Amino acid sequence: MNIYKYCLFILITLGVNTVRGQKKFDTKIYLSAAMDSRKVVIRVDDGKTEYVPDRTSEDSSIKIQGEYYGEYAEVLITYPSSYSHNFSSVTTFFVRDEPAVIRFQDAFPGQDILSNYSINNGTDFGSDKKEMAKYDSADLKKEKVFSEKYGSSIFKDSLLSKEFFKLDDNIYQSDLKYILNNTDSYYAFSFFRRNFVVPRRISGDSLLTIYEKFPEKYKNGEEGNTIMKLVTGRETVKVSKTAPLFNSYDISGNAVSLEGFRNKDLVLLNFWATWCGPCIAEMPELKNINEKYGNKGLKIISVAYPSERKQAIEMAEKIGMDWINIYNDVDLVNIFGGYRPIPWDILINRSGKIIYDSQDIHDNPGIHTLETLIQSEIEKVR
Repeated sequence: MNIYKYCLFILITLGVNTVRGQKKFDTKIYLSAAMDSRKVVIRVDDGKTEYVPDRTSEDSSIKIQGEYYGEYAEVLITYPSSYSHNFSSVTTFFVRDEPAVIRFQDAFPGQDILSNYSINNGTDFGSDKKEMAKYDSADLKKEKVFSEKYGSSIFKDSLLSKEFFKLDDNIYQSDLKYILNNTDSYYAFSFFRRNFVVPRRISGDSLLTIYEKFPEKYKNGEEGNTIMKLVTGRETVKVSKTAPLFNSYDISGNAVSLEGFRNKDLVLLNFWATWCGPCIAEMPELKNINEKYGNKGLKIISVAYPSERKQAIEMAEKIGMDWINIYNDVDLVNIFGGYRPIPWDILINRSGKIIYDSQDIHDNPGIHTLETLIQSEIEKVR
């Protein structure tokens, strides 16, 4: 496989709020004297996806605001680890639509820098985390000792890397035992979605088996719907299977429905981002395909991954993406199995079946294979 063909998305580096939710949160974070606000990384899981919220800083405090779909907005705060320069510490808080305050105090000697805090109008699910620690603390300690000993050498040595990921897998196996024994816990449900479903840590069948063990109050919510979309999308979005239907809006506000093209047009779905070099490099080829076949029964729909909305619109105009453009529709992405390496192209025939998936192509001539298929499908109706 040509590794330069793909550009992995890294959401934590994007300083924009990329989703629109049903509820809003407003949280102020006070830092301890030992913390540098420039080193604080804040992300929010809104129940559907993870994003970087709007943020303003004032002296020793940071204010974040945003929107969320789930029962809570999960605030993930990351800071360079106090025990290793090569790793970071992470702690999580759960807030709702009441103004919340998180206040860090100086850590005690030997404590992690994020370990001493208080929270008002929110929760850290501390008792649930303590329960999980009964399962994974020993494995976490082993990984910590290993990390302190080898540092950045872990990722430069294949044997060290293999051992590290084995230790990491042991942690997740312990966490899975916690989840299975605590399915009534919302924290367990949220942890399952974020750490097992989103990263595809186990098979789709196994994910669904575990999912069914949670109570209906969790499964019927937006987070439960997101899990089903992700798992179902990964199982169904394959060559020879029917593409999932979606309804969305383009960057001009016009309705876009996949069903609207059924029995009339071929549809080429193109997932891309402004910060993805290989995506930009591919655009002239897509533009050429559109010029050849756009008036012969081919519709191209480009779906932009998170970036600055204005930049996405300007880039589309600059490149000449004279086709349908959708900006960061999280639901659309989720029903196709969630965010994947990009550029990602899917060709759907007139009957709605997927006949090409660029992630199944392991050689450079993928775009040529795509064009050959398009030409063949168009000639069928002449």
